[in-house]
Amino acid sequence: MISQAVLEDRLLPFHEPMVVADILRRQENRHGIAPTDFPSREAQLLVAVARPSDPVAEDEYLSRAVELGIRLGYGLQREQLAGYLQMVAVFAQVNGEAPDTVVAASAMRIRHAARVRTATRNEEETRKAFDAEQTMQSRQAYADAIVDTNRAHREAPTRRRSLADIMRSNQERREGLQGRRAVGIETPLYPRLSDAFFGWRGVILLAAMPGIGKTTLATAAMLDAVADNADTCGVFVSFEMPTETLVDRTTAQFAGMSQRRLTVGDPNQPTVDRMRLADRELANLRNAEERLRMLDGRVEFVGKQDIGALKDRRDGRGCLSRIEQLVVETKSRSRAARSFVVVDHFGCVPIENPDGGAWPSDTDRARHLLDGLVTLRDRLGKDDPIVVVAQLRKSDFRDPDLASIMGTADSGYAADAVVAFSEAAADEDAPPRKPDAKVEIEAKVVKGRDMMRRIEVRMELDPTTSRIRELDAE
Repeated sequence: MISQAVLEDRLLPFHEPMVVADILRRQENRHGIAPTDFPSREAQLLVAVARPSDPVAEDEYLSRAVELGIRLGYGLQREQLAGYLQMVAVFAQVNGEAPDTVVAASAMRIRHAARVRTATRNEEETRKAFDAEQTMQSRQAYADAIVDTNRAHREAPTRRRSLADIMRSNQERREGLQGRRAVGIETPLYPRLSDAFFGWRGVILLAAMPGIGKTTLATAAMLDAVADNADTCGVFVSFEMPTETLVDRTTAQFAGMSQRRLTVGDPNQPTVDRMRLADRELANLRNAEERLRMLDGRVEFVGKQDIGALKDRRDGRGCLSRIEQLVVETKSRSRAARSFVVVDHFGCVPIENPDGGAWPSDTDRARHLLDGLVTLRDRLGKDDPIVVVAQLRKSDFRDPDLASIMGTADSGYAADAVVAFSEAAADEDAPPRKPDAKVEIEAKVVKGRDMMRRIEVRMELDPTTSRIRELDAE
């Protein structure tokens, strides 16, 4: 019988038995792996009792391992150790006398895996400490532990994958997706966009001129995703607005009123519950506040004063490291499997030139930032969306394309999807649009990869309700 730790480690057949076989065959731990570095307890015990120039019969060897296991409280039976030894012998026979380079590489993987386990345990301990007493020290310790865990995962070497490995991985992924309508996260509020993306996923750029509703759309899509998917959390990071403004805008959006109306009310209305709103508006506001409270813990709004311009010089990813920490914390706290992240906006993200000094051009800055966003995507999960609000060049706002995204130029191709928004062409003879008039918008998916579709979606922004909707879905 093999322990659960062995069964759970899917890479185990490629390294642990090979290294254990090398140690037992030579009666020497020539790669200096600590017994506790092995993921399985069987290997820990068998390696711990292996002594140089001390060959003994298998029965004696097993007796030593059983005795050590009892002292350590492992609770392993003799049959379990014998079964593991048999597996090691079979593995060594199948692989023959494995080349030293393969054994060395496998030993390195075991050491790195041990570091990942240690870092993960430390992260869990610091998280519990932070949950028990939320201080600046416990928060920083938890944040540092998350960074260390991420670094341990990044540095862990992997064996070269064969075609069979990749095919097996693809098959498992397909089996896990069978019966689903999308790969990414669906948003019932925006069915056409959700279908175009095959579920919101990857790095998605929402590009438009100011006032078109891109931030409104990103907020609504994130909240819709969280409300409709119990396994999803949301993190909205703004480098442009304070956190209070973000929450106020969202409250107005949920209540179906303008932020102006929410802020000052209606002077013609009597004061009820300290608000000057009509009865229906007040009821909508209380309902919106209750709906938002129900999402507390699963949704985080972080404004520019809370995210800061932190730079982790140990990995050079700047504030993206901090965003990663925020998402990981929110996932852990809400026990969510997926995340819907919004970054607002592309031009305000504080990203430093790794070579020092000013950026040679906007394109260089954009390329570096997009590379960082792609890295963030890979760490959080490729099927989780990172929606980034961006701006279009003013000269292209009527007929935008991929190159129209301000400062990104050819770097836009690093994103998984790009949506360009523009106001629908109005009659030149028509009078100027009133500030509170509804705005018809054309949203063009100008770039989409991996089963995504390039389509155009008609939308409408209503400033009086702070909402944007798909017209084509009606």
